[in-house]
Amino acid sequence: MAEKRIYYRGQGKLYAFTRVQSSGVYVPGAGVWLGNAPEFSLSMSVTKQEHRESYSGQNLVDVSYITEKTASLSATLEEFSAFNLSLCLNGLNVEKAAATARTAAYTAWEVGKTYLLNGDINVSNVAIVDSTSTALVAGTDYTLDAPRGSFVALTAQTGTVTATYDVGAYSMTNMFTQPDAEWWVRFEGYNMLDNGAPTTVDLYRVKFDPVQNLGLISAEIAQFQLAASPLADETQPVSGDMGQFGNIKVVRGV
Repeated sequence: MAEKRIYYRGQGKLYAFTRVQSSGVYVPGAGVWLGNAPEFSLSMSVTKQEHRESYSGQNLVDVSYITEKTASLSATLEEFSAFNLSLCLNGLNVEKAAATARTAAYTAWEVGKTYLLNGDINVSNVAIVDSTSTALVAGTDYTLDAPRGSFVALTAQTGTVTATYDVGAYSMTNMFTQPDAEWWVRFEGYNMLDNGAPTTVDLYRVKFDPVQNLGLISAEIAQFQLAASPLADETQPVSGDMGQFGNIKVVRGV
């Protein structure tokens, strides 16, 4: 019988898990599926130091040894979720609660200019008055974009203009507030050229870089390119079969 040739063409799901300690070793905690990921790849490299002999007249390399080991991963994400945004922005998801009777004051009011309601969004019950407390009329004195919390001035005003409004709940992701977050990353894949054989990748300690290009205007479904650095997990024994960076597990098809 001819030897079976095993090639690979993969699909699968990419997850990010929290890292929790158990008996002195980090293990995966709760995980989140990152949604459809059309691309996922892992790269590994080493830095070598070479020595050349000086006795043969040929300057040959007679010793080579490794001084550094590094790994990197890249993934293309399409799920515009709060969690994925937190990875892209190295930030934190914040659920903003609804609030009532918020105020904003404007001392410079120019016709045709756009103004924000303190940067809030999802606003309602907006009331704007001029410096004499006379109510301005929506559609006449200003046009309101309530979902985005902004309005455009339509008529000239002098003195301070004041707005009061309510805010509905919304989700917010800030930037660069979690630059040192570390994750256990798992890829649960299938080898489509080996009867869908399960192929599982575990990376024990991963730090995501902020996204380099978050395309927010596009004619196609937006994709987010994420890069990350798998780091050595020193809680894993050097001589153990798990390794200190990660592993790939395969169940062969039939």
